[in-house]
Amino acid sequence: MLSYLITLLSLRNIVLLFCLLNVKNLPLVWELRLFYRAWRSWKSKREVARLLERASSSYTAQNRAPASSHPIFLPLTISSITPMLEIDHNLHKSNSTYFSDLDESRTALMFSPAELEREGYKGPFSVILGAVHTSFLKEIKPYETYQVRSRILGWDEKWILIGSVFVRPKNEKDRTRERKDLSRRAKISGKSEDELKKELTDGGHGEVLLASCLSKYVVKKGRFTVPPERCWRSAGWLPEKPAGQASPPVALDSSSAPTPDTETVIGEIKITEDTLRRRAQETAAGAAEKLRQVQGRETVQISQADEACRKAASHWSWDDIEAERARGMRIAENWLGLDKGLKELWESDRARGIVP
Repeated sequence: MLSYLITLLSLRNIVLLFCLLNVKNLPLVWELRLFYRAWRSWKSKREVARLLERASSSYTAQNRAPASSHPIFLPLTISSITPMLEIDHNLHKSNSTYFSDLDESRTALMFSPAELEREGYKGPFSVILGAVHTSFLKEIKPYETYQVRSRILGWDEKWILIGSVFVRPKNEKDRTRERKDLSRRAKISGKSEDELKKELTDGGHGEVLLASCLSKYVVKKGRFTVPPERCWRSAGWLPEKPAGQASPPVALDSSSAPTPDTETVIGEIKITEDTLRRRAQETAAGAAEKLRQVQGRETVQISQADEACRKAASHWSWDDIEAERARGMRIAENWLGLDKGLKELWESDRARGIVP
């Protein structure tokens, strides 16, 4: 019996140790990671205004901030590790597990859907992955820490294009390999090692590029595709459109009112339908007035937040932001055209009878 208890305790400890070493891949942990990132990245319009003001604090009205400094184009960084359950038969991070890290690192696009609700667009609000491309450059070893940096490259009428990189700090082995490579290249090219160091692509940050990725996302409100530019406006990153009219006040539904010939007995008191209707109208009028007051306060608060966002966003030129967006779209121009090219190839094969 004692030996059985010892064995049971040992098995329990082994299971606990296994769970601790693979927390990242336990059931429901991925969903919790996504909810955590979405909660951390959600910004109210006042927070958006503060971010815009902070990013443009070193610029003036005459010296506008460059579009590359706009928070919408800045990278979002997360840190992660490669647990045992993400290792494949080659003893490094499995290629299929890169995409769960990409889901976590994407910028959550949170904005109030009230405007869409007023226009009749019902259903859940979601940001959906449309396609992803990844180039695996270097392996990620077991339990090696790394960072995933994602930034918005650009957008069109439907898609939001996001670029991501997997990086890790250089270690002594990387530096030794780099010195040997510099020495070899110096002998071949005739340049000095100092000149070749200036040509390094890591920008002096001492990092190793592990993988590069492109993703495209679409924003949905039910079955309605929300243009990305509208998302930015609703979130306060870009100047807001004029606010729509306030919701109409609540009115008594006369179609459901009873006839005046009937009466209702409550305890020992007889109340006619005229009295009930009058009291209902008074209650409805009071509720409508309360609702108008609440809506008025909310409208003032929203208007103040919108004005703060518009004032903060004015530090950037719309033309500069548009140029930065177009530059990002050109980076992935060929990749975005792959779908059309592959579809044309498939249709050509069918027309030639190569495929059934």
